[in-house]
This record gives sequence, structure tokens and C-alpha cells, in this order.
Amino acid sequence: MVQLNSVPKGDFSVEEIEAGLWLHDIARSEEESAAIAKAMLSQMGMPSDFYDNVAGDIAATKHGQLLFQKPEQRLIADIDLSSLATPWQYFVANAILLQKEFGNQSPSQFFEQTRNLFRVLLTRTSIYGTDFFFSKYEDRAKKNIQTAFAEMEKNKLPQFWKA
Repeated sequence: MVQLNSVPKGDFSVEEIEAGLWLHDIARSEEESAAIAKAMLSQMGMPSDFYDNVAGDIAATKHGQLLFQKPEQRLIADIDLSSLATPWQYFVANAILLQKEFGNQSPSQFFEQTRNLFRVLLTRTSIYGTDFFFSKYEDRAKKNIQTAFAEMEKNKLPQFWKA
């Protein structure tokens, strides 16, 4: 939520983005998380357009695609990717935490999935879709991803993923 609070006010629903951020990692995939979020918000009595929008925002955190239909989707995707721009030691620590979160995958499966995501991100014109996140984080995120990707290409399993 810190990242959301730092974004200048705009033409987007803060409540919708907050719900999406809280619920986007509730399951192992964006599709599952969107379905669970939709069911939870429906059971809470939220309006159908709200939970449909939140489900769409959660789907936008599948970073291999760039199918943003609303400002909320672009913003939630950027917030989700903001950890890529942390100082290197935190970037590595986050990678280790993410691997533990996906404990059902072997280190080599997680490595391949992450390497594929980094490959996709490096082929984009920009990692971030909003001017705010682009100007604040693009250079640092790109450097981190390039460094990690080079290590992944050099070693089949980078040392920091063996932890």
C-alpha cells in the first residue's frame, strides 16, 4: 500500500486497487486469485461491477501480457512490479521469498519461470506502464533484471536461488 499511497491522485479507484493488491496473490495463479477475489467480494455484498473490476485488475498482474483496459490495471501491474527496483540485496531477498511462496515448485522450475518473466520484461519498450512508475523505477528495475538475467544465462541455477 505504500506504493499506492505515493502515486499522485488520478482518474482511478483507490478502493478497487487496494482490493486487488490485497487479493492478487491469494492463490497460485492470477486466474485463481481473480476467481477467489470475485467470490469473496460478492459474498461481502460488494456491487458486481466492483468485484468484476477487481478480478480484471488482478488478471493484469500476469506480467507476460499487456492487455490493460483501465488505468487501475496498469497501476496495479506497476505496483506489483515495483519490487524489481529495490536495491540489489532486497531484490535478491525478494526472489528467495518468492521461491518459498511457490514452494510447490522445484528451484529449477521457479528459476525457469522467473527467467522467462525477465526475458519478457526485457523485451518490452518499458517495464512500467505509468509515467509515475517509469520515471521513478525503470532504470533501477532494468539494471536489476539485466544483472539477474545475465547471472541466469551464465549459471543454470544462480547461487542466490540455491538458498
